[in-house]
Amino acid sequence: MALVEAEELISFCGATTDDSTLFESLAEAVTFMIENYCGRGGFRGIKDGDADETRLPGFEECTAEEYYSGDGETWIIVKRRPITAITHIKEEDPAGTWTEIDSSYYQAVGDDAGAGIIRYIPDYGETFTKGTNIYKIKYTAGYSSGDIPPDLSMAAMIWVKAIWERKKSNLTVSSLSLGPQSASKTFSVASLPKDAKALLDPYKPVGLM
Repeated sequence: MALVEAEELISFCGATTDDSTLFESLAEAVTFMIENYCGRGGFRGIKDGDADETRLPGFEECTAEEYYSGDGETWIIVKRRPITAITHIKEEDPAGTWTEIDSSYYQAVGDDAGAGIIRYIPDYGETFTKGTNIYKIKYTAGYSSGDIPPDLSMAAMIWVKAIWERKKSNLTVSSLSLGPQSASKTFSVASLPKDAKALLDPYKPVGLM
C-alpha cells in the first residue's frame, strides 16, 4: 500500500499524466523509504499463524505475532502502530511452557494504542516479567488504505517533489524498483527535506528519534 497516489504526486509536482508510470514507481519507492526511515520496514513476524516469519507491511494494517522481552515495567511497546486489536499475549515460564495472560488484565486504548503501548491495568498490580523474548504477542495494527494520516501522505509528496525538481531528467522506472539499493539511492536520508522530516519523526518508535 503506497502512502500517496501517483495522481496526487503528478498534481503536487506540476507534472503531466505522460509521466504517470514513473510517478507510480516514485509512490512505491518513497513509501519504501519512509517505512524504513520510521523504523517500520523489515519487521518480521508470524502473520496469520504462518509457521515461517515473513516481512510485514510497514504502515498497512495486518495481524502479526511477535516476540518481546519484559523488563519489569507495567507496559510493553510493540513495533507497529496504531494498535487496533490484541488477539493474545502469552508468557513463557522457565520450563519453556507458554501460558496465555487473561485479556482482562491489559489494554491498549486511546493515546497508548496510537503509540503502540500495551499496559497492565493498574488495579491488578502486574508487571511484565524481566526476560528475553518471553512474551508472544499477537495483535493487529496499522492503517487501512482509506485511513492513511494526511501528514504521512504530505511528507511523501514533499520528498518526491524535492527529488523530482533535482533529478527528473535522470529518473526512470527501472531506477525506482522497490529494491533497497535502488530506492535508497534515489531517496537517500540526506535528501529528506526538513518539512517532511518534521512530519515523519512522530511516527518513529521510541529510541529512533
